[in-house]
Amino acid sequence: MIETTQRRVRQRHTESRAEMTLIVRTIIRALLPVILVFGVYLISYGHLTPGGGFQGGMALVGAVMSFYLAYGYEILRRFPHEELDLAEHIGALAYLVIGLVGLFAGTVFLTNLFNGGTPGSLFSGGFVFLLNLIVGVKVAAGTLLVLLILLAALQKGEPWKRESS
Repeated sequence: MIETTQRRVRQRHTESRAEMTLIVRTIIRALLPVILVFGVYLISYGHLTPGGGFQGGMALVGAVMSFYLAYGYEILRRFPHEELDLAEHIGALAYLVIGLVGLFAGTVFLTNLFNGGTPGSLFSGGFVFLLNLIVGVKVAAGTLLVLLILLAALQKGEPWKRESS
């Protein structure tokens, strides 16, 4: 009983320290839409500009993690772990399916079967736009899921133990 009370007090104390000042929270709240739009832009136009699915997915995770830094762990508890896991698995499956389309068409894996549109347009890369979108979702969901699991373990106070042989 006493140990549980001490753990709750320690958790509340950790939570209050983790939350930033009003200025930091206001700045992050104002910049959050900009960072999210930038991440979506990187994913969408990755075949035309430097960037792509991985970079855009990490930008999206960076936006969520900046929100964590401003508001603490309680704000991240709302993220559904099961849906993130499902999105990560669907991303891997969709990437595989798009790759297999080329094999079923009688060519090689990940063959671009779509004719490109006007150079510089969104769909000028054919499959590349879809692959960037899939990779962006997979990277964002997978990385965020790993970070949420690590933060949950940190909040529980589980020590990081190294396996000894």
